[in-house]
Amino acid sequence: MVAAADAAAVGRAAAGDTGSAENFNTSPALFLRLTEYRPTPCPPLTAAAIAAADDPIAAAKAAAARRDRISAAAAAHPWVEPTTVAGSGIRLVPGAPAAVELTAAWAVTAVSVGLRVVANRVAAAAATVAAALSGAPGALAGLAAYTAQFRAWTLPRVASVPTNTPDGDALFVRRRLAGAHPLTLRRVQPGEVGLGTPFPVTDAHLANVAGCEGGDTLAAATETGRLFLVDYNRSAGYIAAESAARGMTPLDEEMATAPDGRRKVAYAPKALFVVPPFEKTSPPPPLAPVAIQVAASPTHAPVLTPRDGGAWAVAKLVVNAADGTEHELRAHMALTHYLMNSVAAAAARTLDPAASPVWRLLSPHFDGLFTINNTTPSTLLGEGNLMHQTLTGTAAGHTAYVAHVLHTTPFNSLFPRTEMTKRGVLDASILRDYPYRDDGLAIWDALHEYVAAVLAPHYPDDAAVAADTEVAAWAAELSSRDGARVAGFGEPAPPDNDGTPACTAGVIRSVAYLVDVCTFIIWTSSAHHAAINFSQHDYLAYAPACPLSIWGVVPGPGEDGPLLVPVPAAAADSNKNNDDGSDDNDVNKDDAAASVATAMLPWLPPPPVASAQAELMAILASVRVTRLGRLPWTPRRGGWHGTPEGAAAVAALAARLDALDAEIAAREAGAEWPYEYLRPSRVPRSVNI
Repeated sequence: MVAAADAAAVGRAAAGDTGSAENFNTSPALFLRLTEYRPTPCPPLTAAAIAAADDPIAAAKAAAARRDRISAAAAAHPWVEPTTVAGSGIRLVPGAPAAVELTAAWAVTAVSVGLRVVANRVAAAAATVAAALSGAPGALAGLAAYTAQFRAWTLPRVASVPTNTPDGDALFVRRRLAGAHPLTLRRVQPGEVGLGTPFPVTDAHLANVAGCEGGDTLAAATETGRLFLVDYNRSAGYIAAESAARGMTPLDEEMATAPDGRRKVAYAPKALFVVPPFEKTSPPPPLAPVAIQVAASPTHAPVLTPRDGGAWAVAKLVVNAADGTEHELRAHMALTHYLMNSVAAAAARTLDPAASPVWRLLSPHFDGLFTINNTTPSTLLGEGNLMHQTLTGTAAGHTAYVAHVLHTTPFNSLFPRTEMTKRGVLDASILRDYPYRDDGLAIWDALHEYVAAVLAPHYPDDAAVAADTEVAAWAAELSSRDGARVAGFGEPAPPDNDGTPACTAGVIRSVAYLVDVCTFIIWTSSAHHAAINFSQHDYLAYAPACPLSIWGVVPGPGEDGPLLVPVPAAAADSNKNNDDGSDDNDVNKDDAAASVATAMLPWLPPPPVASAQAELMAILASVRVTRLGRLPWTPRRGGWHGTPEGAAAVAALAARLDALDAEIAAREAGAEWPYEYLRPSRVPRSVNI
C-alpha cells in the first residue's frame, strides 16, 4: 500500500506538479541523437497507471519529467501565422536548427546555386544582345533568351521535343503518368463526357485516335474503364474566384502585365485521354490524347484535338500551365510541405522525445522540415514572391487556395491506394506504364512492413494504442481547430455517400490505423516528396514547354494565328531510322522544336518571369541530402529504435529498398524517358528542400 505522503506525491506528480525536470533537448531537428532514449509502451501519465506501477514514486517522477519535457517542447514550438499569409489560417512553427549534414549541404548549395544564377542571368542577357546584333528575326532572338537561361543548368530534354508532333503528344501523356505531377489523371464516370455535358467530345473525336478507328465509342471506353480525364477547375477556378473576390493590388497588376502589354489569362482546362481497345490476352496500348477543352469561360470552351494544328499545340501549353500551378500550390506546397509541417509540429508539441516510440520512429523524417518551410512565406507565397511572379492569379488568391487545400482535404483520403482507387488508376491491366504508381506502392509496402515491425514491441494490441495518452494527445492536436487543423484525421469509419473516407476525428485507437498514419507520414516525407520535387527541373523548368502562366488569349479551332510554322516532315515522323540504326531526324527534331517554340512566343511568359521559373525548379531539384532507409547515427546499443525488433526492421528495410533500387535501375536502363525519381537511392528521408 502506498503511504499517505507518498500518495500525495504521486498525485502531485501525476498532475504535473514537480519542482524540476530533467533537461532534454526537444528540438525536432536534432532528434536527441546523443541522448539516452528509453522507449515505453504506455506513457505513465495517469494517476491510475502510476498507482499500479511497481514503484509508484519512481513512476510519478518519470511521468512528471515527461510532462515537463513535453511542455517545454510545446512552448518551443508555438503555432505562428506568418505576416505574408495573414488571415489565411496557414500556421507554421519557428524554425529549429538543422542537423549538421543538412546545414553543410545547404551552405554548399547556396554558393553553387548563387554562382549559377548569376551565370545564367549574364548568359541570357548576352544571348539576347548577340541575337539582336546578328540580325536574327525578333522571334528567334526572343527564343534565345529562354534557352540561354540554362547555360549553367542542364537544358531539360523537353526542350528538344516539338509539341505538335507525335513525339509531343507522347510527352504530353507522359507528364500525366511520370512527370512532376502524376496525381490528376482519373477515370471518366458515365455521363461526364459527351454531347450534352460540359465537355462535349464526340465519338468522331475519339475515332481520330490511332487504334480507335474501328468503331470505338465514348460509351464503350467509359464502360471498360479506358477513358481518362484531367480537370483543373478545382484549382484554377478556385484561384480565379478568390483573386476576383479579393481584388487586384498594384503589385498584382504589375505581376500580371508584361512590358509589351500582354497580360496573364486564367484558364481552367480539361483534357481527355483513352487507352485504345485491346484484347485481354495482349498488353494494353499506351494512353493517347483525345481532346482538350480550353475553358477560359463557359461561353468560350472549344474542344480541340490533335488535328487542330497550332491551336492544339497552344492548348497543350494551357493544360501544362494549369497542371504546373496545381502541382506547386496543391500537391507540393499544401499537401506535402505544409501538411507534414502540421503533423511534425503537433508531434513535437505532444510526444516525449526521450521516450515516445512514435516520435523516435518519425523524427528522422522531419529533419530540416521546419527550417525549409519557414522560408516559404518570404520566398514563395506572398506579394512579389516567386509564385506571384510565375503563376496566374493574385498573391491573395494563391494563399487562399493553399489554405483551402490544406484545411479541407481529408487526411485519410491521401493514403496512396485510397487516393489511386478513387481516381481509378490502380488497374495495371489498363494503365500499364504508370511508374509513380508502381514504384510508389512498392516503397509504401516496404515502409508499411517496417513501421509495423518497429511499433509491434510497444503496441502489441489495440488496447496498448488506446492507453497511450501521448498518441491520443497528438491525434487530438492534429484535428483541433486550435492545433494543426488537419481535416479528416482519425480512425476510419464507413465512407460518406460520395465515397469519401469518413473518420472518427482526432482519434487513434488501433494498431492498424497507427501503422497506416506513420507509414503515410514517412512515405509523404520521403518518396512522395522526391517524386514531385526532383522531377521539377526535367518537366517544369523550360517555359516554352511548360509555362506556369499563359500570357494572352489562345486560338480556337481554325484560329492558328501565328502558329503556322510548318514542322519539317522528317521530324514529324519519329519512327524512321536508317538501315544502320542511325536516325537522321535528331538534328531536324531540334530545328522543329525551335520552330514551334518560336511560334508560341506570344503566349509565353516574358523572359525574366521564365528565368525565375527556371531558377526555382533547378534549385528545388538540386539538393539531395540523407537517404531513405538510412537512419541517423546513434551510440545506443540496439540501434536507433532501441529494440532487437527495431534493429531487424531497419536492416530488412534497407535490404528491401536496395533490391528495389536495383530493379528500377535495370528496368529504366536505356529507356527513352527514364523514371528514376523513386529509386530509393535517390530518395531523401525527409522534406529538406
